[in-house]
Amino acid sequence: MRGYKNVINESIRLNKEGVDSQLAMETSGHCAFKENYFLDDGAYLITKALIKFAKLQKEGKILGDLLKDLKEPLDELEFRVKITEADFKTYGTGVLEDFARHVPTVEGWSLVTPNYEGVRVDCTPQEGWVLIRMSLHDPVMAINAESDLDGGCSAIEEKMKAFLSKYEGLTF
Repeated sequence: MRGYKNVINESIRLNKEGVDSQLAMETSGHCAFKENYFLDDGAYLITKALIKFAKLQKEGKILGDLLKDLKEPLDELEFRVKITEADFKTYGTGVLEDFARHVPTVEGWSLVTPNYEGVRVDCTPQEGWVLIRMSLHDPVMAINAESDLDGGCSAIEEKMKAFLSKYEGLTF
């Protein structure tokens, strides 16, 4: 899930259901800890990070030691499409609904469920995924993709732009 308020709300919801969720963090860096009442607080985050860095240094380790086992995609992409229509939320919602209906017509693409926002697609031929979603605040649709193939995101982007290009209320 993306969008810092969505991520924070989901973590709060999980805790209310008895699922331990200590951290809500969005890819842009917004971060909220349960112990800090899920406030989106960069100062709190950097304080926690500096404490961790100091502890790692005492152990003779570096930040890379914490990350070394995490898998990274070979290819990744983010681009934004501006919505030029006055009622951008309604227009964008219509585009997302159209895209969800379009996905099954793309060979090797399938909708990911459950999905918590926008439309997330498994892109099997590109060994990756794509997510298109509305910005929470701006007349923008954010598109993120990852692929385990060199050039996989270019193929995903090409298909996304081909679909989106038919909408006069969108600009790249």
